[in-house]
Amino acid sequence: MKIILVLLLFILTNILFYSEQIYKDEYKFLSYGILPTFAGIATNWKTNPQITIYDSNKYKGHLGYINNATGRNYDFKTFKKLCQSSSDRIYFPFFIYDLRKFPLKINNKEYKWALLLEDYEYLDSLNVFVKEIKKLMDLINFSQDKGLFITLQYESRFNEKIIPYLEKEGISNIGLKKLFNSTNGEKVQVLNGESATGILKIVNNNEDSLKLDFFDIPIYNYIPQQIPPVSGIITLFPQTPFSHINMLARNRNTLNIYTTNIGTIPNLKDNLNCPVIIVVDNKNIRLRKITAKEFEKYKLDFKINKIDIPETIKTYDEPIPLTNNFKNLQVTNIIGAKASNYVLLKSILPDNVQDGFALGFKPYFDVISQQAQKQIDLLIKEKSNLTSEQIIERLKNIRTTIESSTISSLTINSLRTIIDKYYKNTTIKIRSSTNCEDLPDFNGAGLYISKAFSQNENNNVLQKKILKVYSSIWNYNAFLEREYFNIDHKKSGMALLITKSFPNEIANGVIVVRLIKNEQPPKFTININSQPNENLVTNPKGCEIPESILIESNFYYDDSANNTFQNNIQIISESSIGNVFVNRNDTKKILTDIYNHSNILLKKFENKSGYGLDIEFKIVKEDNKLKIYYKQIRLIK
Repeated sequence: MKIILVLLLFILTNILFYSEQIYKDEYKFLSYGILPTFAGIATNWKTNPQITIYDSNKYKGHLGYINNATGRNYDFKTFKKLCQSSSDRIYFPFFIYDLRKFPLKINNKEYKWALLLEDYEYLDSLNVFVKEIKKLMDLINFSQDKGLFITLQYESRFNEKIIPYLEKEGISNIGLKKLFNSTNGEKVQVLNGESATGILKIVNNNEDSLKLDFFDIPIYNYIPQQIPPVSGIITLFPQTPFSHINMLARNRNTLNIYTTNIGTIPNLKDNLNCPVIIVVDNKNIRLRKITAKEFEKYKLDFKINKIDIPETIKTYDEPIPLTNNFKNLQVTNIIGAKASNYVLLKSILPDNVQDGFALGFKPYFDVISQQAQKQIDLLIKEKSNLTSEQIIERLKNIRTTIESSTISSLTINSLRTIIDKYYKNTTIKIRSSTNCEDLPDFNGAGLYISKAFSQNENNNVLQKKILKVYSSIWNYNAFLEREYFNIDHKKSGMALLITKSFPNEIANGVIVVRLIKNEQPPKFTININSQPNENLVTNPKGCEIPESILIESNFYYDDSANNTFQNNIQIISESSIGNVFVNRNDTKKILTDIYNHSNILLKKFENKSGYGLDIEFKIVKEDNKLKIYYKQIRLIK
C-alpha cells in the first residue's frame, strides 16, 4: 500500500512539475485588459499529440509559431487546412484563459480555466468535433481541474448549437461575452495602430467583407477568417492581442479595435456609412466625421507601405544561359528575382545547383501587348470604382486573353533548340521569375504558378504552358498583394527560370537558416523540413506530417563546429510517411552538407540584418550516391 501511495505521489508531483514547466508566467499576456492568457497549439494531432505553450511575444500567432519555431513555411490557407478536419488534422490551435484570480461557478462547481478556439472554419460534424475538443481539454492539463469551453454568439462551429453535444460529453461551457462580463474585461481595447481614415461599414458576413476596399473601416459583427486590405478594423466581439486578426493588423500596420457594444466608442454609432478619422492617443479613442472634400484629399494623398520593384529591361527574345559567360545579363532587371537569386546560389555552391536558362521579360510584354494590355490598362484606370467581384471577373478575362495569345516563333524555336540539346528525353520546369516576388521586402511566395514540360511534347504544348505561367501574374491574390503594397501593376512583369526537373527524387524539403546576433556568442539555427520522394513539405496531402529537425550552434564563426553540430540536433517531428534524416545513416553526409552550405550562405548574407534564408532542396541518387541540389533561395524576415 505504501508503495502504491509513493508511486501515486511521484506521478502527481511529475504532472504538476510538467504543468509548471509549460505554463510559464513569462508566456502570459492579458486579454481584454485583465484576463491572463496562454497561447498554445497541439501538434501531431492524429499520431502522437503534444501540447506546446509558446511565448506569444516572440512568435506572431499560431502560424508564426509553427513557421518560425518548427521551420515550416505555410501560408495561412495551408495552415487552416491542416487544422480544419479530423481526417486531416495535424494542428489544433487554442488559447487558455487563466481564471484562478476570477474563479467562475457554474452549477456549484468552480472553474479555474477556460478554452477558447479561434474559428478556423472547422469542417467536422458537431458530434465529432466535440470529441476532438474533449481530447484536447484532457491533454491540456491546466491546474489539475476541468475547464470550461467558450462558445460564441455568431454563426460558427462554436455557437449555441454545439451546447447539447458539449453537455453530452460532460463539458461545461460559457459564452464569450458572459465570460468577458464576469471578469470585468475592458469594454473597448485598441490592439494595434494609432489612426485610420475611412467609411464606417457594418459587416455581417463574408459576402459583405468581400465588397470592402482600402478606404473602408469595417465593423465586424462576427470574427472573420480573412480580411481584405482596409483602413482600419473594428470587431464587436472581444479579441486577444494574438488573435489572427491582430496578427494581420500588425503585419499591415492597420488600426485594430474591439468593442463589445457599438455605442461604447463615442460617435461610432452616429456615423455609420460616413467618412471618419479615428485617432488613438494614450488609449483614448477620438472619432470625428470628416467632409467629403477632406476624404477625397485623404484618398489622393494615401500611400500604403510602397515597395519599389526593379525596372524591367525588355531586350532579349531568346533564352539566356545561366553561366559565367553571360553574367552581365543575369540581373533582376533582365531575368527576374527568382532567376537572379538562382544565379547567386549557383555562384556560391556550383556543385549543388544545376545549370539552367532564363527567358527575359521581353516575351511576356510582347504577349500582353497583343490584346491583354488594353484590358490591364482599363482595370488599373477603373479599379477604384470596381467591386471585388468585378475585379475578379476582369482578372479572369485578362488571364483568358493572355492564354489565347501567341509567343513569337523566335522565342519558341530558340527554346526548342536548348530543350533538344540540353534536356533530351527529360522534363524541364518552367517557373515564374517576376520583378515582384522573392524580393527582401516582398516575398510573394506561392502567388504564381509553374509548369513542367517534357522534351517529347510539341511546340504548341510548350507555348500553352508558358502562357499559363504568364497569366498567373494576374490572379486575384497576386493583384491584391501588389495593391496593398502599392506596387505598380504596369511595371510588374514576368521572366522565366528554366531548369531540369528532378526525376525519381529521394527526398525534398525546405531549409530555414537564421543568425541571431543579439545572443553571445551569436546563435546559428537551421530548421530542416523534409519528406521522402516527391511528397510535398509546403502543402502536404491529407494528414501527412513532414520530418522536422532543428540544429542550433553557438559556433557560427568557428568552422571547427562542422564536426560537432550533430550533437545539437533536435527532432521536432518525424515524418508520417518515412524519415529523411532521423535514424538514417545513409543521409548523414547530406546533413553535414546542409550544415556546411547553410553556414556558407548565411555568411554571404550576414549584412542583411534581420533576414533569414529560405532554401528549397532536392536529394537525388547519382552514381549510386546521394547528392543534394538546391533549387531556390530567398531572404525572409
